[in-house]
Amino acid sequence: MDEPSATLDIESESIIFNNIFEQTANATLLLISHSLSNLRKMDKIIVIEKGKISEIGSHIELINKGGAYSHWYKIQKQRM
Repeated sequence: MDEPSATLDIESESIIFNNIFEQTANATLLLISHSLSNLRKMDKIIVIEKGKISEIGSHIELINKGGAYSHWYKIQKQRM
């Protein structure tokens, strides 16, 4: 899924993602997103910079690593 909620309001986005996560609980879901808040629930996050994988890990692992994901997440969190 590539940015499935880009044009949705917050409430609709929440409903859709809750349904997506429920329906894919025992499956593999590939989600491409610039909105990092939706990625917190993912088991594994792969960060791609300049066409190459720069980081792999869970939300907590990447936040603790202090790399690009952590930097971008903090910026998005401040905008909320």
